Amino acid sequence: IVLFLITPLLNNTAQMSNKYFSRSLNKPGHDNTNGLSIGMNTNGRYAICGDTKDSLTQHWRSYFAQVDQYGNLSSFTDFPDSIYGCVARDLVITEDGIFGAGFADNSEMLTQSYIVRSDTAGSLVSYGIPEVQTFVNSTYTACRTHDGGFLLGGECQPLAVSPPGQTNNTHPYLIRLDSQGNFLWDTIYYQYGNPYAWFMGMTPSPDGDGYLITGSLNNNKASAGDILFLKIDELGSILWDKVLDYNHYCVGNHITPTLDKGYLLTSARRVNYLEINSVLTKLDSNLIEEWHVIDYFGGGVAGRGAVQLNDGNYVLAGTIQTSPSDDLEGVFVKIRGSDGGLLWRHTYDQAGFDDYAYDM
Repeated sequence: IVLFLITPLLNNTAQMSNKYFSRSLNKPGHDNTNGLSIGMNTNGRYAICGDTKDSLTQHWRSYFAQVDQYGNLSSFTDFPDSIYGCVARDLVITEDGIFGAGFADNSEMLTQSYIVRSDTAGSLVSYGIPEVQTFVNSTYTACRTHDGGFLLGGECQPLAVSPPGQTNNTHPYLIRLDSQGNFLWDTIYYQYGNPYAWFMGMTPSPDGDGYLITGSLNNNKASAGDILFLKIDELGSILWDKVLDYNHYCVGNHITPTLDKGYLLTSARRVNYLEINSVLTKLDSNLIEEWHVIDYFGGGVAGRGAVQLNDGNYVLAGTIQTSPSDDLEGVFVKIRGSDGGLLWRHTYDQAGFDDYAYDM
């Protein structure tokens, strides 16, 4: 895990913000640890989830870690690997602990959605598959519902075997759980695919009447794919959708509801395996595009998240590779809310390592 914290932003936007700290965190004895989602716990610490592996186990395991305001590791709990490899891709902070969602392999090595819960201190409460399904499915994003339950969003492959001469398409997949993590219902969005489609980012709508979701459709997982942005109601029915096509392979990663009741979408765009960049799209409340910009990050892996400040500007996090011979570095970018113009960009690098920013 690489953790960066920057100071409140300076009034002079031509200046970049100073860094409080950067930390490289890992459980002693573990070879690799990926931090995939971060949130503020009710105990005042930062909670992080992802996957981890040591040299003695065959499979990756999910974990919850917590750090204090200075980046010091206060707890790191990795969870049993009895359901084979598993990962917590996203976390939700609740009143009594941490809820994580992702995917795991079962005994037939078929991937299925997976949840794990801990108390506020990070001690395991429960984990497992929310509902046994006969098809492959994965969760990439999760959020709290307006009544205290949970939504899991991702991808499913409904057919176990591809039809002769056809691709086994995948479709966006949604699972609804109650406040205890019990399965209520699921939905496969067959209208999106051709050949692959999935949900990647999700957040409750600020107006309280549904949920905003982004991802990709018309995706061949190589050179083509459009950004999918939609809103659903409490039962998973689509209220509206919008497709954004910026050529090449694109995936919507994150949604930021904006102060003017519009939306900022942070997406990844891959021209080829050596040129990956970010697409930032500002939509008004009627889903009309106000502006979009491509590649403030300069290469490498594109932007993964964004927040809007009280002054209307945005700060984004991502990963950059300034030249093919350089390590990947974490990056923060500040842009103008009015037109997406660049205000500053600064990178953070643990020397000798590739640094990926997955969430902020």
